[in-house]
Amino acid sequence: MLSWIGLCLIIIAWSFQIYLLFKNKNEKTISPVFAVLQALGIFFIIVETYSSDPVLAGLNGLSCLGAIIVLIMVIKKK
Repeated sequence: MLSWIGLCLIIIAWSFQIYLLFKNKNEKTISPVFAVLQALGIFFIIVETYSSDPVLAGLNGLSCLGAIIVLIMVIKKK
């Protein structure tokens, strides 16, 4: 169930980011909301897969770390 929630958060994150890109065609920045939702979605997937597939959880952990780094860089830029 947590994987479904995580995937839904990731879809919402991408939908929001794409909406912002179409709305502000001249501004090509990453929204902090996108990075937060992306990281949360991946985190939920990590929690669910950790006990059944630690390798997959670890790879998702790297992906989550990337989203957190992007969030930090976006916040520092503003």
